[in-house]
Amino acid sequence: MQIIAIMNKKFVFYTLILTVFINSFNGFSRNAKTPNPPSSTRITNTYNASLSTYISLISDFQNTDQIYAIFRSITLCPGPSISVNVDPGTCGAVVNSILPTTDIVGGSMVLITPLGDGDTFPVGTTSVTYEERDAGNTSTVNTCSFDVTVVDNEAPTPDAATLLDVTAQCEVTSLTAPTATDNCGGAILVTNNATLPITAQGTTVVVWTYEDVNGLTSTQNQNVIITDTTAPTPDTATLSDVTAQCEVISLTAPTATDNCGGTIIVTNNATLPITAQGTTVVVWTYEDVNG
Repeated sequence: MQIIAIMNKKFVFYTLILTVFINSFNGFSRNAKTPNPPSSTRITNTYNASLSTYISLISDFQNTDQIYAIFRSITLCPGPSISVNVDPGTCGAVVNSILPTTDIVGGSMVLITPLGDGDTFPVGTTSVTYEERDAGNTSTVNTCSFDVTVVDNEAPTPDAATLLDVTAQCEVTSLTAPTATDNCGGAILVTNNATLPITAQGTTVVVWTYEDVNGLTSTQNQNVIITDTTAPTPDTATLSDVTAQCEVISLTAPTATDNCGGTIIVTNNATLPITAQGTTVVVWTYEDVNG
């Protein structure tokens, strides 16, 4: 009905212009044939209003035309895609300022998908569609569609602020995996860079890595400290005396066992041959691989 009204107005406008033009032309023609016709026979304009009165219809028509021209115009449509990070500590994001706008007087943009401006969007991509409606809440068939992508940019958080040191004298053959918590939940893959067993004396730094379901990682260090404080233990509690009448030219090395295994170096303080009469005390020393 609005379109028909506009067309009728156009038709009336152009009809009036044509009529005024024809009458004016006829008036000019008659005046040319009869330079000074008697006032009783002078042709007068059928339309008493001035030409400007009819021409003034143009501005009114333009105003109406402009109103209905924007009937099919969405002035702002976000997108085609919007990307935001998750809100801290959550697995989603409240997304604001994505409401499309229209210039229709009294018109509105109506959400026709589940999520829109001001809602909490989950991690991933969600499609959003708004429909343009006029002042009577009738659809103009125009829509504004775009994607909202929420990115999980938060890596897992270790449950312990600091990991306890792992200590041993000889070696560490296994490590207990620590735990972590992720903002989006799900399984967390826990790995480390250690090569077991760890036997090196001193401190070895093991790096633990926590990876969530979205591939985000965080790391945490743990010290593995190996300190061998136990000396080798002689296999015989008391060594038997070595006796001779004149001299001793060699000695049989005793044995010992070390808690960490490995080769034990056995030495003594004797100067051979031993020829001194009486008792000579020989001191045997056992040294393990860790000194």
